[in-house]
Amino acid sequence: MYLIVGLLLVTRGLAVTPPPIDVFIEEEHHEVIPHWVEAVKRRGWMKADLIHIDGHSDMDYPRIIEDLPVGHPPINDKQISAMMQRNDQFIQAAIASHLVRTVYLILPTWTTNSTVATNASLGQTVMTNGQRQFCICFNEESDAVCQTRSLHTISEEIEVSPSQCVNRSHYQHIELNSRNAAGVLRFSKTRALPQNDTAHPLILDIDEDFFGVQLVGMVLANLDCEMQMAVHISESLREVLCLRKGTSDEEMLADAWFRGFINDIKSECLPDGECLDFLDNATLSGECQAAIRRSANGIDPTIACTDGDRVDFYVTRLAQVLAYLTPEQLDEVARIGACFENAWRTHAYEGQVGLCLGHNIPGASIVPEFVPSYRDLIGLGRNFTRIVKSILPRRPDVITIARSARDGYVVRHLQPLVEAVIIKVIKGVFNVSDENFHFSEYLAGGKGGWINRHSTNKSG
Repeated sequence: MYLIVGLLLVTRGLAVTPPPIDVFIEEEHHEVIPHWVEAVKRRGWMKADLIHIDGHSDMDYPRIIEDLPVGHPPINDKQISAMMQRNDQFIQAAIASHLVRTVYLILPTWTTNSTVATNASLGQTVMTNGQRQFCICFNEESDAVCQTRSLHTISEEIEVSPSQCVNRSHYQHIELNSRNAAGVLRFSKTRALPQNDTAHPLILDIDEDFFGVQLVGMVLANLDCEMQMAVHISESLREVLCLRKGTSDEEMLADAWFRGFINDIKSECLPDGECLDFLDNATLSGECQAAIRRSANGIDPTIACTDGDRVDFYVTRLAQVLAYLTPEQLDEVARIGACFENAWRTHAYEGQVGLCLGHNIPGASIVPEFVPSYRDLIGLGRNFTRIVKSILPRRPDVITIARSARDGYVVRHLQPLVEAVIIKVIKGVFNVSDENFHFSEYLAGGKGGWINRHSTNKSG
């Protein structure tokens, strides 16, 4: 009896320590899905509130494919994989799988100044060719407006009747800009984040391109290198390098070989600093041919597509493509590097290697560019801090961060600084310790990032 009373007196004086928050840093955004699944599963599959801070919406919807869980949470790895089709379709995949009930989409002011709030739903419709695909409906509290993807153009939406969009998963869609988001999350009568909700999990999701976007290929374009040449380089790389494990170490092994090969081309095949217009081996100097053979023999067998004479043939063909470039263009190609064209864990991805330009190609991208000044970064950092603080007193069940470097969104030379700012804010607001930050083994360039991949002091 006295022992029990003593324990009660002691525990009354102790502050309740909240459970630690795990923070997962991934490369491409759809790679966060397994962490979301685990967070919702721990809460008995109660749908989550999602705060998604990003440079663009990521609200495209995936294809309806075998194993995609529609109308229920995923029950195995195949279903989780089917939710990871693309880096802009994972949120709607989570909605279709009954993981999310509310989406707070927070965009920077350099993208939008609008505020939108609506009850929405994701359903299914059958197209004229019999194909089943997702449809989305807005304004369900009044006159619903539904749309789906055109069969002819992937970026075009067509209107469908609400009666043709069936089996819907309902969610609340709240789109905010970073300037007013903190006030809405904390004080809005109709749109505020429920502060005392302990039943539903909370997911805080951050894309580092919130702080800016730069098209990787723009520097090449400014050096008068046509994007078709980049395509030829990627095609030739795929004949030489075949990666089988998908890890960051394997990716950097391939990139290191490519960088060394470019240096050999510059020193042995372009001795006068002039690009060559050769079409076959007959015009290559003996020094150049010897350098190509050394490079072919120097490929780690674990990443080579083939061996023997076939390696020499494909490496020579890659050299022929590269030798059309000027030394300045070759320097930029080496800086861009060779990497996976998609995240290794992307559903049905075959692990192809190419020039590390990402998905945003100059002249073929609808994503706006914004390379922030130091003053811009200060302003974005302040807005970001206010947004994260406005979540309190609720604490996220999980925090996920996407670098978006490999896929060509984040400003690569600023990525380490941006990530440091994000981590500092998260540590300060939620008291997260270093051991609760988890860096994926699939990060492009490892923990230090793609831009720092050749640094001798790179950690991780």
